[in-house]
Amino acid sequence: MRIPRPFADVVALVRDLVAWPREVVLVRAHHRWTGALYLVAVSVPALFGWQPQPVFTWVVLAIGGTSLALDLFGTVAHVAWHRDRIWQAIECPSCGDDPDDGQDPDDDPDVPDDPHGLTLADREWLASIGAAAEKAGR
Repeated sequence: MRIPRPFADVVALVRDLVAWPREVVLVRAHHRWTGALYLVAVSVPALFGWQPQPVFTWVVLAIGGTSLALDLFGTVAHVAWHRDRIWQAIECPSCGDDPDDGQDPDDDPDVPDDPHGLTLADREWLASIGAAAEKAGR
């Protein structure tokens, strides 16, 4: 028997929370407002006078509220993790390749970003000359 997608996602989330709680909490910081979307999906029809079945409303509120609470907890935990307050031994799977942490592996160091710029080899050569001149000037 195949489980419908939203319920399968909830089952997978619970399974992953049991197996890898810290990693799941850190990743949830990158999926903010997913739970809020569920809450909006229940609230917007009420603006037009349609009231869904109470059972449906409670199920969506339970899933959406839990998801939003997990997202908010993940955001707080991610900020604390980013500031090295908690869980220094693990890495966030979603922000492992931050574009600001250095060069991308796809970049060719011999082709400058700026058409009139210097290549990486030119920069290293200039730095070595600057270091040699600084040593000679002492």
